[in-house]
Amino acid sequence: MRTIIFKLTFYTLLPLWVISMLAAVPAKTYRPIYHGIRHWTDFVRWLLKKIVRIDIEVRGLENLPAEGPYIVCPRHESTIDAFLAASIIPYPTGLGKRELFYIPAFGTLLRKMEILKIDRGKGTAHENLPDIGELLRQSKRPLLVYPEGTRVKSLQQIKLRSGAFHIQDGTDFRVITSATNAGYFWSAREFWMRPGKIILEYHPPMPQGLDKDAFQAELGRRVVGRSFELTKEAMAAAGEELREKPATSTDDGPISGS
Repeated sequence: MRTIIFKLTFYTLLPLWVISMLAAVPAKTYRPIYHGIRHWTDFVRWLLKKIVRIDIEVRGLENLPAEGPYIVCPRHESTIDAFLAASIIPYPTGLGKRELFYIPAFGTLLRKMEILKIDRGKGTAHENLPDIGELLRQSKRPLLVYPEGTRVKSLQQIKLRSGAFHIQDGTDFRVITSATNAGYFWSAREFWMRPGKIILEYHPPMPQGLDKDAFQAELGRRVVGRSFELTKEAMAAAGEELREKPATSTDDGPISGS
């Protein structure tokens, strides 16, 4: 019942919030949009705690650089992930699949936030990566890159996309990884939610100068492996045993931000 109440509230208010945020579009900068995201995220966190009894703990904020540009590579398991990232990381941009920009109102906000449009279906995303690097240098904004390219289930493993490697290759951009167990409590692929504590954990910068294979392996260890550890800890605390091996996939493709 708590899940039903929360989701009815969340998905009823979400489009109203998106529409209300259009009032910030005429502003000179994207910053008012991010202030609105922070207020919305605080409200959602309050709803999670009061209705579903889910708390959120953020660890490792000291690992976020004081200024950009830098790249953040988070695990993407839940609807709350993007809201948390946009409310914690200072004015990030990101990579968004082309279809998102055609959603009424929402697409307008993405353009105002200067989210970078990626056509992941054509496999040509890498051709624009040098321009992305120059944009980051000029704006000095952090860039969110979800290595999996889409939301995944808790304990699901798919082949990581290589966009973050190509963006940082040949630059001095630091790459910060993050892990989470959010999908165990609020899954992108399941209806029911669980009470407990969502943990979002930021890590020290990745080593620089790694070749592609070493970079991808380290990325997987930090983003996927550590997320699995956090999830298994949450399962153990709830008295739930791991009965199945983590689901895997070999899908790969162009980079995407959602």
